Formats: sequence, structure tokens, C-alpha cells
Amino acid sequence: MHIKKSALGQRALDLGLLKDPGWLERLDEQVPLWVVLEIAFQLMETMDPPTTSYD
Repeated sequence: MHIKKSALGQRALDLGLLKDPGWLERLDEQVPLWVVLEIAFQLMETMDPPTTSYD
């Protein structure tokens, strides 16, 4: 499982989701609930953006 976590962290770094490589050593730290909710809401908006009328 450690290899999978490292690969996820490296991918996040490569994509620019993580800016500081030091985070790769801290992948097991707890995340505040508001961070998880913000990510969830951003994903929801990306997957199903609000619709606007063409009129």
C-alpha cells in the first residue's frame, strides 16, 4: 500500500496539485473536513456544472 500512496503523491506533485515535494513525506497526515468538502464540491462542479439558459 505504501507504493500506491507514494505513486498518488507523485502524481499530485506532477500535476501541480502539490507544490511542495515535502508533502510526499506527509501523506499519512490527517486532513481537515473542510478540505475534503472543498475537493468534493469542486469535483461535483466539474462533473456536473451549473446549467445556464441559452435564451
